[in-house]
Amino acid sequence: MAIITAWKYDADGDGTFTGVLGTTDRLVFSNNDTALESISVDAWNPNSLAMTNDLVTVNGTAKNCRYISTTEIALNTASSVTLNPTNVVQDDCTLKIEWEDDAVDTALSSCVFYVYNGTDPTIAPSGVVFCAFERTASAIRIDTIGTVGAAWDSAVGIGGNASALDLEQHSSAADHVFFIGLSAKPTAFGLNTNIRMRVEFDVS
Repeated sequence: MAIITAWKYDADGDGTFTGVLGTTDRLVFSNNDTALESISVDAWNPNSLAMTNDLVTVNGTAKNCRYISTTEIALNTASSVTLNPTNVVQDDCTLKIEWEDDAVDTALSSCVFYVYNGTDPTIAPSGVVFCAFERTASAIRIDTIGTVGAAWDSAVGIGGNASALDLEQHSSAADHVFFIGLSAKPTAFGLNTNIRMRVEFDVS
């Protein structure tokens, strides 16, 4: 039996999500689409890059989801659109997260996604705000645990596990996939690397 996981990004821009974030790689938000470049304080991410841990080499460019408002998003360099299933498909998402147990079919419940400070899952990263959504096969999910719409609301966001994005529950299947759109803005000066992303769920 083996648990197989992968965090992928659409490196080719064709919806195939061939890029894979290695265990030491980083998802980076940058003002430049080919290199690490600082984002102005209080400005939302212009580009999303996959980089090596030393933040020197760009492995690829991920799809960029930029927060505009609680009801709007800008995809890559396009103008803003309403955040709904008509305008935003799974191929538009920043991340495709895969999980499977290769020995048995599994069901997933209590599924959540959040960011934290790299040490304590209850504490949001400092100096940055993250917003996120899940694109399921038929819907856009933007609720946090117990709060409607809060995951795609810059006044709340998904910092710490108490404010996690509430993901779709999965019936029994051989494998499972989550498509996540992620946006961030710095609220303080300086390079911030003390940030981790996490998916949690119960398996049955």
